[in-house]
Amino acid sequence: MPDSWDFSQPGTKQKSNSNQTPMLTPFFCILSVIVTLAYHTQDQVHSPLWARLGHLGGLPPENIWNGAYFSLITSVFVHGGVFHLVFNMLWLWRIGCMLEVSLTPLQYVTFFVLSAIVGSGCELAFDGTTGVGMSGVVYAMFGLLWAGRSKYPAWRSLATKDNLTLFIIWGVVCLFATLSHSMNVANAAHGGGFLFGLSAGWLFVANRRRISWAIPMTALIVLTILSITWIPWSPEWNFWKGSTAFDRKDYAQAIDYFHKSIRRGEDSYANWFNISAAWHNLAIQERKNNHFDKAGMAEIQEDSAALNAAKIKKVNVE
Repeated sequence: MPDSWDFSQPGTKQKSNSNQTPMLTPFFCILSVIVTLAYHTQDQVHSPLWARLGHLGGLPPENIWNGAYFSLITSVFVHGGVFHLVFNMLWLWRIGCMLEVSLTPLQYVTFFVLSAIVGSGCELAFDGTTGVGMSGVVYAMFGLLWAGRSKYPAWRSLATKDNLTLFIIWGVVCLFATLSHSMNVANAAHGGGFLFGLSAGWLFVANRRRISWAIPMTALIVLTILSITWIPWSPEWNFWKGSTAFDRKDYAQAIDYFHKSIRRGEDSYANWFNISAAWHNLAIQERKNNHFDKAGMAEIQEDSAALNAAKIKKVNVE
């Protein structure tokens, strides 16, 4: 079987651009270095262009929900540190160059961009942020290699059992590191990227299992769209919705969203402070309308929320 663990079979002969010199992958690597450097030094280098370049990636989630969708792509070029950057660039170079000489430039760029969007979208949906780094794209690339190794025999030099095991073990280590709070890793980007690469490989490269692999591909696309439009399970998204409602002076709806953010796990000073402020403004509105009973109830709620905010602030200080 072409998808078995036995890679000794020749597989389908496929014409490749083996004589082509990779150009796009080195460009992506260089861009990652430049954007990462700009991101971490934009305050030290007094240059508007450098600062703008540094702001390309790693934007806060509220910026994305307000329309800065490009950050789903640009965030992959930012890295948290030297080790993070070097590790990702080594794998991007190895896998990316192999894919680039096998696919057409349009296919390669399209896959790269979609991998970035899906990986960032999955992370945004589950963690309330896109995360940073090329890991999700690298996982997607390896998934594509694994699924398409029967069509492109050259891919088998990297799509090995040992490398598959390495990617799986590293993903599990990253997951436990995040759960233990020893290191914050974009695990959803890893998993989403890998699944996207497998789905794309089996749908469009290996040309097998179309129905079964169309399901996860569709699910990933839907999840990515939801990540920028409607993720009610996310405490960060509910906080943002509460803030936007507060800004348009819809204080009742703002309070509802802030409470949802708390119930989803964000029992924070900011949420309670904003709830207190919203009740304060509601009390003022009710007094202007001569609804003194409702104003009194709003003030009680304001004091209760302010007390909760003070308790959390005290715990944080201690």
